[in-house]
Amino acid sequence: MKTAIVGAGKGCRSLLEFILEGGLSELRLDVALVCDREERAPGLVFARERGIPTCSELSEVMDLPGLEMVVELTGNERVAEDIYHRVPPGVRVMDHVMARLFWDLLHAERQLRREREQVQEILDSMPDIVFVLDREMRIQAVNAEFVRMSGLSREEALGLRCHDALCGTEESLEQAGITCPLNEVLRTGKRMSLVQVTRGRDGEEEHYEVTISPLRNDGGEIDRLVESRHPVNERVRLKREVEESNWRFRRLIDSARDFISMKDREGRYLVMNAATAELFDMWAYECVGKTVHELYPPEIAELISKHDREAMEQKRHITYEETLVLKGREYHLKTERFPLLDYKGDVVGVCTISRDVTEEKRLQQELIQADKLAAVGKLAAGVAHEINNPLTGILAYAEDLLEDVEEDDPRSEDYRVIVRETLRCREIVRNLLDFARQTTPRKQTVDLNEVAESVLALVSKLALFKDIRIRRELSGDLPHVSGDPQQLQQVVLNLMVNAAEMMRGEGEIRIGTRFDPEDRTCRLSVADTGPGVPEEARGRLFEPFFSTKATHGLGLAVSWGIVERHGGRIEVENPAEGGARFQVVLPAMEVDG
Repeated sequence: MKTAIVGAGKGCRSLLEFILEGGLSELRLDVALVCDREERAPGLVFARERGIPTCSELSEVMDLPGLEMVVELTGNERVAEDIYHRVPPGVRVMDHVMARLFWDLLHAERQLRREREQVQEILDSMPDIVFVLDREMRIQAVNAEFVRMSGLSREEALGLRCHDALCGTEESLEQAGITCPLNEVLRTGKRMSLVQVTRGRDGEEEHYEVTISPLRNDGGEIDRLVESRHPVNERVRLKREVEESNWRFRRLIDSARDFISMKDREGRYLVMNAATAELFDMWAYECVGKTVHELYPPEIAELISKHDREAMEQKRHITYEETLVLKGREYHLKTERFPLLDYKGDVVGVCTISRDVTEEKRLQQELIQADKLAAVGKLAAGVAHEINNPLTGILAYAEDLLEDVEEDDPRSEDYRVIVRETLRCREIVRNLLDFARQTTPRKQTVDLNEVAESVLALVSKLALFKDIRIRRELSGDLPHVSGDPQQLQQVVLNLMVNAAEMMRGEGEIRIGTRFDPEDRTCRLSVADTGPGVPEEARGRLFEPFFSTKATHGLGLAVSWGIVERHGGRIEVENPAEGGARFQVVLPAMEVDG
């Protein structure tokens, strides 16, 4: 529409700028002339710079060929009336009042357009995929990331249904029998977030955190949906790596036979491996959150807490040797403790790694005992030979003197004491020689039940066992062992005599056998109802010449040496029901299959 503008003030310049920028898309104005009597009017200056013709007389405006509209921007009523009177027929007039209203509308449209552009710029700057849908699930707006992800241009995407653009299918999720989250938001009116897994154009798995938000119109009804998709591939990858790391850590500590645990500063378990949980007949997850006082007896819990505090307070690695008694079993532990630190270096807990060295302790004691027996054996052999000859002479002279005196002679009783004590010394010497020899066993297949029966037949004739009840608890399916039956009988006899002496000839002795499939050993036990073995005596019980019964103390030492040469051991305990129990533990023979 060919247009002339009368009045070239600031409003004229702004209108020209707006028109030249394409702001009037609905009303296309072709400004052919700008008129104002002020030569330096802003509108005239701007028009000349843009090559638009200018004039100073209204008559030139009216004579403009093909004129279709006159826009009056002077703000002067007289000028407006003059234009109305002089304008050629068919030419439209927009006076300054109408122009002001029109300009306000144009300004509002311009502002709205600018805001839309800013919103689009904001959407395009977002790294997430964002798009807007109407109630029919047709795309109304998209951002640059949507264009990049989908491979569609903005113009191609607008108007498409979401499943056509994003799912690559001709049917919606609802048609495929799957609950569509978009429809769910329409139904509930509530915002929804979920994680969605898709395949990218390269076929790789992609993970998105999807958020769907409803938009409502002035009536409060949902008329659009905004969906944003935030890529979380890196988060999923890190989560999987953490889970994999946790799984490897769990497998590592659970495969260890050491007792491994982590606790916080208050002593609550954060981590515990399977070996530690087995001590309490629990699963590891059941122990997490519990304290040592909830799992251990009070005295043990206090000891563990004390050591934990030391490691945390001193902020260093500390090694402890600990002895714990759990479920009637004594554990000797070598424990390493060190503090757990956070990223700032502050102590947040303590880690404990304990190794069960009970068997090592036992083997160490056996080695010490074997060394003692070897040393004492050498000494005993030399001493026995040196003493034996003088004893023989003393005995011979004492017997001769006894034969030379009458029965009623006062000296005869003194001679008898000499003979009796000399014979007692010779018995001790003979035991020393037996101990020193440590004869190598002549091994053969041995049934421990038969060994026990032969010893029982022997002791039944001894006066020491006259008032003692003997109870047999012999296993019927006991494997054989490899050993010297005579030497093993001597061991069992020594244990039976030791038990009878401890009970002072009154009480009950239980002799039993059993097979332990866990370590494939045969066990022969001798238990009594006596006072038991004093705690302070256990460490020295098998030492030569050590006795709690005022005897020479060689019986148990000899027994230890015999069993040790058979590849076995002797275990001692005081059962809860009272008395003492000695167990001879020997390896069972393998059965050819």
